[in-house]
Amino acid sequence: MRLVVGAVLVAILAGSAHAQSASPAPGGTSAPPTSPAIADGAPTPAGAPPFATAPVPPPPPDRPHAATNPVVEFLVGGAAGAAGLFVGAYAGYELHCAVGCRGDFAGLEGLLLGGALGLTTGAAAGVAATGSDREHKGSFAWAWLGAAAGATGAAYATRRFNSESAVALMIAGAALGGTVAFDLTRTRRPSTAVRLVPLISGGGVQLALVGAR
Repeated sequence: MRLVVGAVLVAILAGSAHAQSASPAPGGTSAPPTSPAIADGAPTPAGAPPFATAPVPPPPPDRPHAATNPVVEFLVGGAAGAAGLFVGAYAGYELHCAVGCRGDFAGLEGLLLGGALGLTTGAAAGVAATGSDREHKGSFAWAWLGAAAGATGAAYATRRFNSESAVALMIAGAALGGTVAFDLTRTRRPSTAVRLVPLISGGGVQLALVGAR
């Protein structure tokens, strides 16, 4: 008899516990089930459903275009052009005489050609090296064409001057023309920034590389 009464009491208690676990939450709504992501302790963005992926933030906007210093480009281009003029003239003279130069104007053609190439190349290289940085670049070819045009215009304008003044003005003309042409073609380099962005998924957090090349 005691065994029967004990079995009845155990059955009553078990049924009461099952009824309490299945009863609705206050307000007439049942409690939402716990998602695996929340149960595992993974962070979830506010207002996002479980297993949602965090939106990838947009890349940062480009910074303002950095202003150049044309005066520095002109001075460096002029110094490099002057050095290139004398080096090119000497190299042209030696190369011309190496293959044979005779007469009163022996080696003059090589001297003039080498000086012209050295002047324009040196001026363009000095301007391009000064005006370029990690974020900006310009066209060396256009800088060379500008230097050639500036030197030619100065040579034509000073054809009646003495040789010392003409050479100085040709150097200034090459530096000025190279500076103007290079700055007109100066643009921003493509961005190569890469960032680590956390991506939240069901059961954990992952890192992704985001960036434009």
